[in-house]
Amino acid sequence: MADSSINHPIPFINYRIMRFLYRAKQAVLLFGDLYAYIFSLWLALFFRTLSWPSMEKVGSLIAAFSLAYILWIINNYINGLYDLELAAKRTYAKRYTETAALSLLLGMVFFYIFPVKDIAPKTLLALNVVLGYSIGMLWRVLSLRLMSGKTLAIRLVFVGWTAETAELYSIFSHHPEKGYKVVAIIDPERRLKSSDLPEVHIYNSLQTIRPAISTHNADLAIVATHLRND
Repeated sequence: MADSSINHPIPFINYRIMRFLYRAKQAVLLFGDLYAYIFSLWLALFFRTLSWPSMEKVGSLIAAFSLAYILWIINNYINGLYDLELAAKRTYAKRYTETAALSLLLGMVFFYIFPVKDIAPKTLLALNVVLGYSIGMLWRVLSLRLMSGKTLAIRLVFVGWTAETAELYSIFSHHPEKGYKVVAIIDPERRLKSSDLPEVHIYNSLQTIRPAISTHNADLAIVATHLRND
């Protein structure tokens, strides 16, 4: 018979939802890059002419550069710039710089094959890459800090302790950039001791699911498969 304490408004998460949330965070980075490239194009035009560019001029340039931006986004994806785990590593800055240089090369090849009338894009292209990827890096730093910070992190409660939940706990603990924080564990089978995970509150009864969720302001709960029908 199902425990009545499980009937609460907090959704019980599955791996598909977690995958969706991960993809959503990647999309934040991707669209941030796109906006950074467009804004940096306006900045590049301003620095090149030292005057405020007209909307008509900016619009024509965005149309000319749009396919190049798609190539840059694809290049970013292939080189792992949207991998949240790689973003936390020390080698990420080097990877990011190398990807920016490759995007510059791709842009040069693109405009060589598809020249644009009345536009000499070489200077604009170089400025666009330097400014765009610089703004993109700033966006990464800010957005990843927000997504992994306590304010925006998704607060999780584990119900049941298995090899799978132990693996998830290890991943979330070592990769805060994923934006998850385990705040409590319901362990009715008493597989854990408080000393095992001193930073997490451990409860030993399914009756404590509702109080634990309320006390720790949990957003989602992960339930071990063998306990879903208990």
